[in-house]
Amino acid sequence: MSFTPPKKEKLTGVLGIVFYLAAGLLLLIRPDVMNELTRWAVTAILAAYAIRQAILYFRTPAAEAANGYALSKALFAFTLAVFTFVSNNWVTYRLWGLLILCGGYVKFQTAWDFYRLGHRRWWWIMIGTAVSLLLGILIATGVIPADVTVWFGIALLIEAVLDIALLVMVANSDKLNATPAPKAPAQPAQPAQPAEPAPEPAAPAEEKPAE
Repeated sequence: MSFTPPKKEKLTGVLGIVFYLAAGLLLLIRPDVMNELTRWAVTAILAAYAIRQAILYFRTPAAEAANGYALSKALFAFTLAVFTFVSNNWVTYRLWGLLILCGGYVKFQTAWDFYRLGHRRWWWIMIGTAVSLLLGILIATGVIPADVTVWFGIALLIEAVLDIALLVMVANSDKLNATPAPKAPAQPAQPAQPAEPAPEPAAPAEEKPAE
């Protein structure tokens, strides 16, 4: 069986690769700029989510809003936004580890999907999954110091290379199929049937003599 994701997922994968490459190179060249961009971007995303949840809560009827936690989500997201905005490099760099972990989870499901579909080289993707998870854990838990920014850039570039390999394998998934479709047996040639003789023309009717 083939493994063909929708065009939307393919586009998301390509955009993710471009993001990893740009972020990795920027972390290697200008880590201070990348840290500021990360801090502002995460703060803006959390603040936007908090505002959206707050609007949703107050625009929802009271009886229906009481069954959800939109206001609690808004307050929690707003607290995280403030904490991220005033945080130092330690918090923002740990976010890159969480991002790489999420990429590892996506690769893990893809590898498992390949295994269930019967592809032989599913374990290639599983190796990439292990690398992503290892890098993500080392960065998210602080094993790699936040001031060693070169490792963050290298980790993101490795993640981009792994995602490129994943896209190539998915694009060629039909060739990696473990059980190719059997060929239909050739049908024996039918002997030619002799042509039927053409019918003889009808005899002309005899004319009666005039009286």
